Amino acid sequence: MVLYAVDVDENKAEDGAAPAAPAPSPVHTEKRPMSEGERLQLQSQMLKLQAEKLRLEAEKEQIKMEREALLKKQKKQQDTDRLVEKLRAAQSSPAGMASPEAAAAELKAVVKTYIRNIDADSLARIRDLSSEADTPEQALAYKNLADAVLKALNELDARQAKEIREELAFRFKDETPPTPSSNAPFDQFSDVEAAMRNASGGTSSIDQLTQEMMRNNSRGFSTIYAINLPQWLPREFMRTLESFEPLLDEDVRTLRTEIFKMETFFVTDVDKTPLAVAYMGTLRKPSEEVFKDVEKRLQALEGGLKDRVQLFLFENPRPQMQEMGGMMGGGGDAENPEVMFMAVSTRVKPLPVGGGQVTLSLLSLGATALNCLVYSILTFYSPADIVNKLGEAPLARLDDALPVAAGILGIQLAHDLAHTLAAKAKDVKLGVPIYIPSLQVGTFGSVLRFVSFPKSRKDMFDVAMAGPLTGLALSLAAFAAGMAMTNGAPVEVSEQWPMLPVALFRSSLMLWQVGQALFSADVVNLPLVNQIHVHPLAIIGALGLLTQALQAMPIGRLDGGRATTSVFGRKAATFLSASLVLYQVVSGVVLGNTLQLFWGTVVIIFQNAQEMYARDEISPVDGNRRNLLLLLWVVAAVVLLPGVPWRDAGVFDDFGGFMT
Repeated sequence: MVLYAVDVDENKAEDGAAPAAPAPSPVHTEKRPMSEGERLQLQSQMLKLQAEKLRLEAEKEQIKMEREALLKKQKKQQDTDRLVEKLRAAQSSPAGMASPEAAAAELKAVVKTYIRNIDADSLARIRDLSSEADTPEQALAYKNLADAVLKALNELDARQAKEIREELAFRFKDETPPTPSSNAPFDQFSDVEAAMRNASGGTSSIDQLTQEMMRNNSRGFSTIYAINLPQWLPREFMRTLESFEPLLDEDVRTLRTEIFKMETFFVTDVDKTPLAVAYMGTLRKPSEEVFKDVEKRLQALEGGLKDRVQLFLFENPRPQMQEMGGMMGGGGDAENPEVMFMAVSTRVKPLPVGGGQVTLSLLSLGATALNCLVYSILTFYSPADIVNKLGEAPLARLDDALPVAAGILGIQLAHDLAHTLAAKAKDVKLGVPIYIPSLQVGTFGSVLRFVSFPKSRKDMFDVAMAGPLTGLALSLAAFAAGMAMTNGAPVEVSEQWPMLPVALFRSSLMLWQVGQALFSADVVNLPLVNQIHVHPLAIIGALGLLTQALQAMPIGRLDGGRATTSVFGRKAATFLSASLVLYQVVSGVVLGNTLQLFWGTVVIIFQNAQEMYARDEISPVDGNRRNLLLLLWVVAAVVLLPGVPWRDAGVFDDFGGFMT
């Protein structure tokens, strides 16, 4: 930088004379070097400006595309109106027309001329004009025109006529049913709908229709596939739902323009069906951040859209080609993966809890409580005394058995309460528990399903893990405390306590090791057929550990299966679940593990299917939760793996070993 110093003669300036400008003398100043922080700040500002420029250019391009789409739509509307006018003019019998047949022939000629321009929009426009008509005569004329056009089109091109009828059936399901034909796949759809109309007094809806199709697999799913069920709609998602309902066209457009913004989720394709709408695109930010942003926009938007639409974030099952994505600004890569937002009606909900399920829950609870009581009474008798003493006075030890039964069932109730509290904290609704009694361990736990969609995989994980973690903690504490109180207890006191077979300790690595640490190793290593007196807490804890470990297995909709699905995804969870079910069969049939055989049967019947989807199926679970699941697997394995071969133990044969 060069500065110039100029001297001014004040006297000459006062006289009004212009002062002579002396030759400038350059003054050199030392240039201060830019610090590293200033340089980085300048680069940051430049990057922000470039990013803002790109964002504005992208928004400009988006506005341009939307304007072109609007102009194209307006032109389409104008072309459709002109076509309708030509059809109407041909359909109206002019003066001198010999007969209605001649008018139909004239209309057919016009249809043939413009056959490639006639589509569902043309017929829908005629319907709109019919509803907007000033007089009933005009409305009837437009309706007759639509029927005549379809008839003429069917004679000229039956395939095109069928496609238009199907499209109209989707749009106006109650007013434009397709005409019967011999092998048309859509006829099944129409037949089911017609039967429902007769049963419901003439009314029908897409959700009623879908329910009927889901209840009747022979006609239901085959019919859904026949009407081109989209490949991106998960089948497990359908099977857990009560109904489907189509979205309004205005809501579909609003989602595209107001909810999905280019800076977070760039939409590259939209696929609209009567069941759901898929928005394919690429993520511009981490999936969890994008989902929160989209949900925030949806909740903040006025007009009640949040009350009509709910969104799900899935992997894109049919990603765009990379070169096409590059042309459109989309395309998936490691930083911007291709995903799919699926929009469905808020009336699409999981199957609700009915009055029959509440009754079944109460009955199952009573049956399980009674079973636990019988099991607890048996623990006070040796195998030799069961027939004699128990037969003479079956209720003699009822007062002693009641606390044991209450403890066995109480741990499972605490398990279910933990689920309920976690679900409430995560705003997830659960059904009523259906309890499963067991003659081997008192109870196999309960079947408790989701009746609302978890917001994320993390929420599903937290709800699923709350139960087994609580149950295992209580059971281990009870078992350790019971064994500690058993150690050194006077004989006259311990003889009044219940008994456990030594085989039960050896049936589990954890029971065996904890028993050795807190009790006498010599006693625990007695012959397997022997029975030893233990504190009631030890029985409660031992059976609780087994029951909770069974529910923690990573299978299907068990707690362990739900947590595994949340952490490792559905493919890995399905593979692991199938492998463990196979292990249960082999373990029960070949190795003699009757506990796993019976539990495997229960799982296959009630809990083998995949759990319903979370609304955000992409955002991963953090490392702490993953490590917690791995710890649960280790604990469950240590509890369930035996210390001796199952055939040698035989502990779970005949009422848990008490009748061997």
